Amino acid sequence: MARDFRELIREDIRNNPDFAAGLYQDCIDLLQSDDSEDRDTGESMLRNYFGADALRAARLQADTPVEPASNAAN
Repeated sequence: MARDFRELIREDIRNNPDFAAGLYQDCIDLLQSDDSEDRDTGESMLRNYFGADALRAARLQADTPVEPASNAAN
């Protein structure tokens, strides 16, 4: 019997921190999209692969504006 695709992704998340970080960042990018389908996809991926707590944290992170880095050379 074939393994569930979601479980394969979850296994990669557990075993490969770079993959997990990249997928999580992709989800954040989707949450920040102007397109509602992109936002829905990002939420679904977060819920399925990282869990409800990660979804709530990602929503907060996506809603927080990124401040430009200050130039210390001034």
